[in-house]
Amino acid sequence: AGCRSAASPGGGAARGASSVSGAWKTERGAYRVIRSLGGLEAAMDVRFKRINPNLANDGDIGMYEGSLCIFSGAHLVGAGLTGLTHINRMEAKAAWIVK
Repeated sequence: AGCRSAASPGGGAARGASSVSGAWKTERGAYRVIRSLGGLEAAMDVRFKRINPNLANDGDIGMYEGSLCIFSGAHLVGAGLTGLTHINRMEAKAAWIVK
């Protein structure tokens, strides 16, 4: 059981960060923007600075099995089907710094 997925990956060319922030009003609109940027991982790259997951600090964002989680100590923490899910931080596929 991993973190719940925020969006499905899709195709499309990346745009500027302005196309990510506040560009939708509904969940469907958010999916459309994420797909147009090339998927969730690509959308995160537009908005945040990617870092090596081994260098992530508490509060930074991590990706596990296509879902976004927060680094907290030795874990990635995210929303699961029955509450918060804790995953070993070494399982992170990607990470982005939050300032």
